[in-house]
Amino acid sequence: MPRNQHPDTRLAILQTALRLIHQKGINDVSLRHIARELSLSPSSLYEYFDSKDAIMDELRRLGWSLFNSYFEESAAQASPQERLRSLCIAYLRFARENSETFNLLFLVSASKRKRLSESVPADSPYGKLLAVIREGLAAGIFDQRVVGNAEAGAYSLWAMVHGMATLQNTHLVSFEADWEQAAQDALTIFITGMMVRFE
Repeated sequence: MPRNQHPDTRLAILQTALRLIHQKGINDVSLRHIARELSLSPSSLYEYFDSKDAIMDELRRLGWSLFNSYFEESAAQASPQERLRSLCIAYLRFARENSETFNLLFLVSASKRKRLSESVPADSPYGKLLAVIREGLAAGIFDQRVVGNAEAGAYSLWAMVHGMATLQNTHLVSFEADWEQAAQDALTIFITGMMVRFE
């Protein structure tokens, strides 16, 4: 870090940018807005970041790192169905505890993957979800007649969990409920429906 940079100022720039994006939307936030909020001159921001895009890139990098940290304990679960449940609960917990970062990653930023033929990074949250469903299908735990292919199963589960996270952070933000139990109930219904039934 150059000598004229201060870590506290850099952090304040990132935190302010994230808050303004949450309030105004990414297109209505400029370096001038960020500088004004911090009582800095716009030119002083260039000592830390070359552009607004550079700030966004750093926010996304930090956001994905934080997001992935929520999934670490899920790897300890023994069975694919329990790992799936744990991954989904971690997703919801991240969204609830970091709503501004969640919005930046999923409601503002577009996926870099453009088609099914493109590979999914194995260390991405979706990549981890996809890997567990593939494992469950290969082991005969998940019913291929119900799930179809792993991508269809992963997308369906992701859409449900993402929908719950978004509703809880927006339309239902003031609604009093046991969201943890609601998530467990929904996941039980979904994951049980995926599993092979032995008659």
